Formats: sequence, structure tokens, C-alpha cells
Amino acid sequence: MSEDAKPTVKKKAPPPPNPRVEAAKAAAEEIRAYISALLSPKAVEECGAAHVHPMLRIRREDWVEVVSLLKESTEYHLNYVECMAGTDYSDYIEIVLYVQSTDLGHFVCLKTRTPRNPAEVPSLCGVHPGVNWEEREIYDLLGVTFTGHPDLRRIMLDADFVGHPLRKDYSAWET
Repeated sequence: MSEDAKPTVKKKAPPPPNPRVEAAKAAAEEIRAYISALLSPKAVEECGAAHVHPMLRIRREDWVEVVSLLKESTEYHLNYVECMAGTDYSDYIEIVLYVQSTDLGHFVCLKTRTPRNPAEVPSLCGVHPGVNWEEREIYDLLGVTFTGHPDLRRIMLDADFVGHPLRKDYSAWET
């Protein structure tokens, strides 16, 4: 074999699609169509799967209305918030809400995004009062203001603490 000849490497075939992920994507598309028909085609900015569950990214301006619609609807009845969290990315902050229906068995991941400055998202306390503390935690650690929140104040850090420690640009040395 000459030095210039390279052995051919067989490429691995991609794994077959996971049927649970494909089902989650299809369910997300159904939910998108439902929201589009009742609210606005612009309300859902992206849909897909979060692991094996339907995932929809909701336009921030439609956040409360979409979550309320999915809670009150007889088709989905997403009445229980399992988890709410925030993540700081370089260009935006994303809020993630995992909701489920305790009587129908649906489980959906809803997301919305806000610019980093000013970081504002409408509060869901009027729809799901139980997210009060989660929104306060996200406010405290990431600096997201939840407009319309009934008691938005720090929950983990002292009131005079400067900054939001889960922000990528936070430095304990500069405060």
C-alpha cells in the first residue's frame, strides 16, 4: 500500500429514530395547531421534543395566555406544574416550565425566552399560584423580573446582595 492511499473507513449508520421522541414531536405539532387555531399562529415559536416529551417554545408576549389555555382546556388540562427553572445563555435567558395533566396523563415542556437586559417575563402566579416561589428564585439568582408577580423579592440571598449569581457575567470578585 502506498503512503498516499488511505484506508477507507466505514461510516456508522445513524441510529434509527426513537419512536418515543417521534411521538413527542408529533404531539408538540398537535398542540401547536391547537394553540394557533385558538390564539395566534405566532404564539408558538418552536416545537419539538424535550427528551421524550412534547416541547413548545412560546412567544413571551403570549406566555400567560398559552399556559392558561392549556390549563383550562378539556383537551390538555395541564393543571399541575412539576418544575419551573431558568437558564442563562449568552444572548438570552430561557424559562422552562414542565406541566402535566393529573387526570389525562399529558406531560409537556413549555419554554419562553427573554433578552438578558431587560430580563422580563409575565408572571404565571395568576394561572398557577404555586410558581410563586420558583419565580422568586429565578428572579433572585438570574435577575428575571416577573411582571405582575404579587411579591417579587429575593428568596435565597440577602436583600442587599448585589447581582445575580447564576448569570454568566456575574463575578463575586467585582461586587
